[in-house]
Amino acid sequence: MNTQYILRHSICVHRASSVYPQIRSVGYALERDDTIGVAESTIKYLIISWVVKGSALFVTDGNVLNVEAGYCAVICPPTRYHIKLGEGCEVCWITIKAKRMDLHCINSGLWTGVFKYPHPPVQQLEDMERRIEEANRTGIDTWIKSISMVLLSNYAEELLRHAPDRRLHKAQRLVHQSIDQYSFGTEILANEMSMNRKTLYCMFKKHTGGSVGEYIRRLKMHRICCLLRYTELPLGTIAKEVGFMNTAYFTKAFEQMFGKKVTEFMEHPCCETYSCPLRDSDSCEYLSGKDCGELGWEKICPCGM
Repeated sequence: MNTQYILRHSICVHRASSVYPQIRSVGYALERDDTIGVAESTIKYLIISWVVKGSALFVTDGNVLNVEAGYCAVICPPTRYHIKLGEGCEVCWITIKAKRMDLHCINSGLWTGVFKYPHPPVQQLEDMERRIEEANRTGIDTWIKSISMVLLSNYAEELLRHAPDRRLHKAQRLVHQSIDQYSFGTEILANEMSMNRKTLYCMFKKHTGGSVGEYIRRLKMHRICCLLRYTELPLGTIAKEVGFMNTAYFTKAFEQMFGKKVTEFMEHPCCETYSCPLRDSDSCEYLSGKDCGELGWEKICPCGM
């Protein structure tokens, strides 16, 4: 497809990967033709992209996000992504990178999804661009390190503050932050939310289509796929990061969830017995316009293979 972004401004900071989050890039993209902008890559950094005008489609591993003006897309690593900008669409973005950036996202309470954000920080990003250029010129990059940590915290708080259902987003944040805890489940979440189990179940059923336990299970499955595909972490570390007590228990549970052994998945990363992650969603139409069954989605794993 012969098309490209029309950039109003963009700046990239190229440095060796650090354990501390650092701004990787900020920018502003405008699509003013009849064409559709496309970008595709495998990322290991956080993307926050605000839609200023029009609408944009973000396709990631296991997620299809249709984002309109007044909302922003958060894409957490590790994942692949594919972006389409609709006619007349304008987006501004910031990306932040660090070693194991996925852990920084979890600790900050960010996860891949669409969030309401009525006032895109266009002016703030333009100011940030000038300050980054100055920091690069003078060789003083401590500001970049410190502001990156502040951005992670501030944006996470802002996204929660503007959430259409703040209780749901708070509950989801707690789940994502606690995914590595073996004992975490519905009872603990209900206590943290000061809600009874029935109310909590109804809230998750309404917004996610399933129970708290099902939401946690899907999240674990998605995270397992991403860590196996995009990292070289040992199985013991992956087991701990998704809340399993030991490697033996993890490998047994993996086979029950995916219908194949971990070693088989690593050789051919496709969860053949896992149903389409979009089966009960309206999102399928964005990918194909066809029914999941017609395309054999039941043979496609949640990590997008």
